[in-house]
Amino acid sequence: MSDPSVLSPSWADFFRDTIILRAVEGIFYGFECLFALTCGYFLIDTQLRTSNSRRLLLIATIVMFVCSTMNFAAELRFDIVQIQMLVDPNYDPTAEMIKWEILVIVFSTISYILGDAIVVWRAWILFDGQQLYRVLLAACVLGSLGKYMRQ
Repeated sequence: MSDPSVLSPSWADFFRDTIILRAVEGIFYGFECLFALTCGYFLIDTQLRTSNSRRLLLIATIVMFVCSTMNFAAELRFDIVQIQMLVDPNYDPTAEMIKWEILVIVFSTISYILGDAIVVWRAWILFDGQQLYRVLLAACVLGSLGKYMRQ
């Protein structure tokens, strides 16, 4: 007798794990949307026009949110391509997968560098006039940039 199931157990496990993973990612992405909107609201509501630092933080928030959105979309696209490979054995996803992987790397790098820059900027302000800490912060920024430029 043949097995009446459509999917093999390994594919069923893959789909189950992928659905759970994307559901959890979707929940956290929803929280991120709420946080980004709340942050944007407070930055705009508190005299954005008079403060360059608030404008920069708003721009950084928007850029980081766009990067996160692109990464979330790329993960979903990877899953769709894998399902399409299952349905159509002649489908070659290599070019599309490479394109999306490059986008993930670029947007992740932008997000990490921007996040590091914000942390260093805030610490730079806190350690105003203390050269030792500023030298350490500058070294951290250079190390972070070097790590991402090497990729």
